[in-house]
Amino acid sequence: MKYKQAVAFMVQAFVQANLSHAKRRKTGAILIREVLDGRHELLGNGYNGTKPGACNKCEDEEGVTLDYDTVIHAERNALDKVDENLLVGSTLFVTRFPCSPCTGLLRKAKVKNVYYCETSQDPLKLGDLTGLNVVCIPKKDVLEYISLTTYNLTKEKFT
Repeated sequence: MKYKQAVAFMVQAFVQANLSHAKRRKTGAILIREVLDGRHELLGNGYNGTKPGACNKCEDEEGVTLDYDTVIHAERNALDKVDENLLVGSTLFVTRFPCSPCTGLLRKAKVKNVYYCETSQDPLKLGDLTGLNVVCIPKKDVLEYISLTTYNLTKEKFT
C-alpha cells in the first residue's frame, strides 16, 4: 500500500473518532482488505461508545472511562461489523494504539496489519502486537493531508 493511501485511511479513522460521544478519548477505526488487483475494500468502521440503545456515556462523573464491557472500543466496534472470514489478513487503521483486550481480538480475527497514530498515556494499557505488521503514522502527516484536502475544497473545482 502506498503511504499516501495509508494516511487517507487514517484520516477516515479520525472522522469515525469524531462521531464518538466520549469526552476524554475519542477513538476511531477503519478495517480494510486488499483485493486481488491491488485496490482496497472497506470492510468496517467503528468508534468508541456504548452498545446500541444504551446511554452514550463513556465516562463516570469524575471523568474516568467506564469499563471495557460498558464502552465498546473502536476496534471491537469495527470488527463486530465484519464477517470473520473477511478479517483474515485484513488491515486496521486506528487512531490510538490498541489496548490489551483489543489486541487479543485482533489476533483472534487474524488481522495482519495495524496502523495507528497516537499512543495511550498509560504504557501498561498498551497491547502486544508482536508478530503483526505495525506502522505508526505521525499526526503531522494526517494534518498535512487534511490541510491539502481542505485547501482543494475551497477551490471552485476539487483538484
